Amino acid sequence: MSALTPHRTDVRQRRCLMKPLNLLLLLLISSWMFGALSSASGMPGENIAKGKRYMLFPRPNYRYCTDPGDKIQLTDGIYTKGYFWTQRSTVGWEKAHPVIIVIDLGSIQPISGVSYSTAAGTAGVNWPSILILVSDDGRTYTYVGDLIELSAEHGMPEIKGYARHRFWTDKLRTHGRYVAFIVNGNGPYVFVDEIEVYRGPDSFLEEPLVGKKT
Repeated sequence: MSALTPHRTDVRQRRCLMKPLNLLLLLLISSWMFGALSSASGMPGENIAKGKRYMLFPRPNYRYCTDPGDKIQLTDGIYTKGYFWTQRSTVGWEKAHPVIIVIDLGSIQPISGVSYSTAAGTAGVNWPSILILVSDDGRTYTYVGDLIELSAEHGMPEIKGYARHRFWTDKLRTHGRYVAFIVNGNGPYVFVDEIEVYRGPDSFLEEPLVGKKT
């Protein structure tokens, strides 16, 4: 029996050595999986709009989804589940042209992109037109892009039938405290459940605000 002792000791040592190796391997696999999930979700960067305040002009008025939560739902990080414009997590307007949404990031931030989540294709709801503007002071705004055109490289929504779609871009090189979305519903309705703004590198803070000013 004594002759087996060294062998048993070696086995125990190898098992002890394997534990940290297994843990390291698990961490590496988890890191890879979360990275793949993040990439697959289309998230191009840190969402600096999450939890931030915003202003809506005019007030939402679509009766099936308007509620007191409209003042926080666009930046709460929660996407609508179910039929889009009958859910309280959606914000909606009827006969409002245009709709203006202004997000206050709290301070001047470098901006590399934005996203706008919506649905359309039935019940008289059409896909919107969306212009993006930024401002450092909340008074003078600079036009920085057409979100529908910028998002086209990632694919466009279905032409026929009800569909949900997230228009997004990571091609902005700008900065601002305020990010404005001017939305034309191309029909009687405008709906949105979540807006995101993506942080760019600090060098974007030095980018000149070039574009039409309002």
